Amino acid sequence: ATATAAAAAAAAATPPPLAPAPATVPVPALPLPPPTADGVYNIGYDWTWPTIDSVLAPYHHGNNTPAVQGGAGSGHPFGPTLLYSAEPELGVLFEVMKGGHVSSVTLY
Repeated sequence: ATATAAAAAAAAATPPPLAPAPATVPVPALPLPPPTADGVYNIGYDWTWPTIDSVLAPYHHGNNTPAVQGGAGSGHPFGPTLLYSAEPELGVLFEVMKGGHVSSVTLY
């Protein structure tokens, strides 16, 4: 009985597991509009993350792993989101929802 009580106490003290990463839904990249005369892309409100990611690909330097924000129980109405940043020299962070749509952009 003592071993069972000790096992139950240990199980109660164990923190809950981390929230799994949100399921990725394949979202096709839109065809890129041509850049401006000086080679700049104007990212539109209707661009999904795969389209933006294809423009930022030269800045990834081999690492495009997102950080997961807001695990289970965080109270975020849209569930966990993914945070992407190409590289610090760009000074931009994209918060991407499960469906590939950008919910916010942070400039730093």
